[in-house]
Amino acid sequence: MKALLMRAGLLTCLGLGLFHGEALAEYEQPSQCVSYGEIKQNQNPSLQHVNCLLTTAALQANIPPEVVKAVATKESGATEGNRIWSQFDSEGKPRISQDGGIGLMQITNQSTYDQERLKYDIYYNIQAGVQILSNMYSRSDLPKIKGAGREIIENWYFPVMAYNGIKPVNSPLYQVTGEKNTEAYQEKVFALIEYYSFVDDPKLKLGQFPFTTEDFSYDVSQDENIKFLKKEYTLTDELHSSAYNFVLGDKVTVTGDVAYLRSQPGTSSTISELVKGTTLIVNGDFKYDQDSSSERQFVWYPVSTLDQQSTGYISSAYLMKSYIPGKVTKVNMSTDKASPQTEGTSITVTATSEGSSDPEYRFYVRDEKGTLTMLQEYGASNKVTWTPQSKGTYTLIVHAKDKSKSGANSYYEARAEKTYQVEAGKVTKVSMSTDKASPQTEGTPITVTATSEGSSEPEYRFYVRDEKGTLTMLQEYASNNKVTWTPQSKGTYTLIVHAKDKSKSGANSYYEARAEKTYQVEAGKVTKVSMSTDKASPQIEGTPITVTATSEGSSHPEYRFYVRDEKGTLTMLQEYGTSNKVTWTPQSKGTYTLIVHAKDKSKSGANSYYEARTEKTYQVEAGKVTKVSMSTDKASPQTEGTPITVIATSEGSSNPEYRFYVRDEKGTLTMLQEYGASNKVTWTPQSKGTYTLIVHAKDKSKSGANSYYEARIDTTYTIN
Repeated sequence: MKALLMRAGLLTCLGLGLFHGEALAEYEQPSQCVSYGEIKQNQNPSLQHVNCLLTTAALQANIPPEVVKAVATKESGATEGNRIWSQFDSEGKPRISQDGGIGLMQITNQSTYDQERLKYDIYYNIQAGVQILSNMYSRSDLPKIKGAGREIIENWYFPVMAYNGIKPVNSPLYQVTGEKNTEAYQEKVFALIEYYSFVDDPKLKLGQFPFTTEDFSYDVSQDENIKFLKKEYTLTDELHSSAYNFVLGDKVTVTGDVAYLRSQPGTSSTISELVKGTTLIVNGDFKYDQDSSSERQFVWYPVSTLDQQSTGYISSAYLMKSYIPGKVTKVNMSTDKASPQTEGTSITVTATSEGSSDPEYRFYVRDEKGTLTMLQEYGASNKVTWTPQSKGTYTLIVHAKDKSKSGANSYYEARAEKTYQVEAGKVTKVSMSTDKASPQTEGTPITVTATSEGSSEPEYRFYVRDEKGTLTMLQEYASNNKVTWTPQSKGTYTLIVHAKDKSKSGANSYYEARAEKTYQVEAGKVTKVSMSTDKASPQIEGTPITVTATSEGSSHPEYRFYVRDEKGTLTMLQEYGTSNKVTWTPQSKGTYTLIVHAKDKSKSGANSYYEARTEKTYQVEAGKVTKVSMSTDKASPQTEGTPITVIATSEGSSNPEYRFYVRDEKGTLTMLQEYGASNKVTWTPQSKGTYTLIVHAKDKSKSGANSYYEARIDTTYTIN
């Protein structure tokens, strides 16, 4: 079923003859189809009657009827004993799918149309579907075949896809494997064209697109539309024009290996066999199959052989328009811009010819050295764009021939040439802009951009002039059209740009165009300041803490740092200066407030008050010994009476205290030193034996009930 995806308001109901009110017993139909009788309410017309309705609507919309009929076949499905086209079911009720698709063309989610008429008026339903399909062709986001128009069946591949929805499920290729997606909606429709309109002849196949997975972008796990990265295709297979555009007197050629000339528009009687390549003359308008119940979607043309010995009808599936070779007798050339032009100018060369209805053109350009460059090989396009890169005198050349001439016969039948002068480029105008509007503050980087006209290879030179008239070059002539200027002082400046073509050098390097712009620079100002510390709060007494300030708005900020204790005492850590860091080492526990002031360096004296300020609370706790270690100045063992110095070291407190003990083999504990700041004690053993040296450590703030050690260590020592 069709899940139509369109922008609201894309469709209108013009030309569909909308009506309101009660349903009619007899419905309107085109005059071409009245011979089949009335369209009765809640009844499907005969298949050839529907064939006529579909064909007429398609031709009125300039769509190949082969395409419209195949879409209708796919949308209608097979009901009522294999019937290919149905508006109503076997009970006379309008066919409505699970997703809301209505009728023969399965119109879905289209509130613009009369919903009741879509259900009960088959020709209105057909016209709506045809109009939707036509609008799909007009979409600019869908690819096309290069050089093909609406009459080419293959050029409707993507509009047919869009009729159902440009979702990943309809991708022409499977993204992972790159294999053809034969389950895609448009592939099934095109298979129906080959089956019904080409009578399933294996030699009559539609042209194939040279798809690659790089042509499309989509996520198979999402329901978003496919993005088409390639917008134009060139097909090497034969393309197929609609077989419904032949008129009286046209010469047509038989395309099937064997086709039959019939006495009537149908297969009931045969006059003769016609071999492939037989030329016939169209004797009138096409006819529909005389069997009104036939599922044949093609039509029948009345034709005669060239010798007029045989006349009859032949299926449109086996016909193509004959090509009668011609000859180009004359060719002319023109350019969209008169000579001379400057280097880098795009020049469109156009050829016109006489004598052939299917001319092909080949374009060359020859420079002053005689070097010949092909701009386009023989092709149907009569235009080519040439963009000369260097000055000089050139010769533009065009060859023309009829398209029937190929191989050894591909030499031109007519030729024309034209002299064209190309001059060195010249800048005719230059303008300047800045990425930041004036005024800005000192130290702000400002990007100056120049744009010019008239030269494909301009060069730019940038200057800035201050209030004293001092001129400073920001960039010498170069292709770069941007320069960054960072003013260091306030004042009124003039930005200047010179521009010239790159071919001008030496004495000719003076500018061809000039522009200037006044720019105001103001003294810097700190608009915001923030503060951080290298160590998170809380920390213990004696810990060095680095306070860092950062600011915005000034390229030359200065900072002043304070700390305020719980008593309100304010201590300056740093007067205004360029350093944005200061180290603070608190000596006592408590709650502190860190403060930073910031200002631009230009503010001094009475103006030195801060422009931005911030503060931060910081908690300092009493110190704590986290680890203690011990060493001796003499290694164990030693002899009786030897003085031994015991040394303690600790971590975690800036004010540690130590207590020393020694315990003999009997367990007797002797204090060598009560808690004190000294981390050394001397012990002179008087008797031999094995001793245990012990040290306790704590922060000096711990006293009384809190004087128990925070860290402890012991070591064994032998006396001989």
